[in-house]
Amino acid sequence: MSETSGIYNALLGLYTCKRYVHLSFHFSDVPPLMAAHYIQPVINESDDWLKYADNCWIVWSIRTPQDWQEKFSAISELKPCSILALEVDISKSNRSGQLPKWVWEWLDKNRSTYATSAPTLGSLIPPVLPPPKSR
Repeated sequence: MSETSGIYNALLGLYTCKRYVHLSFHFSDVPPLMAAHYIQPVINESDDWLKYADNCWIVWSIRTPQDWQEKFSAISELKPCSILALEVDISKSNRSGQLPKWVWEWLDKNRSTYATSAPTLGSLIPPVLPPPKSR
């Protein structure tokens, strides 16, 4: 394996593994309905999501907690809101609670860990590296 393809495979692994991220908001000076108007379209960009409280979502996506936080922080109307984004392990041995059956069914849903479309080599490798040679 060439050095360039090794770098590509390492970067591909960073960008294509999906994860569960818990997102919660404290609305403070923003009415919850107005905040939801700005939050939900961003949440809809995930591969799957669960809203289990007025201010809490779990999303399934390749985005990291930092990606989500940056995306919401860029929305000026949400500046007064507090945002928490953290990656969570929802395996059965790491969860407990009292929620409706549909929530547990969503958590149990079988999902692919990898993105269905991988980023292109050009989008991952900085321009200072030469492109891989064709064989």
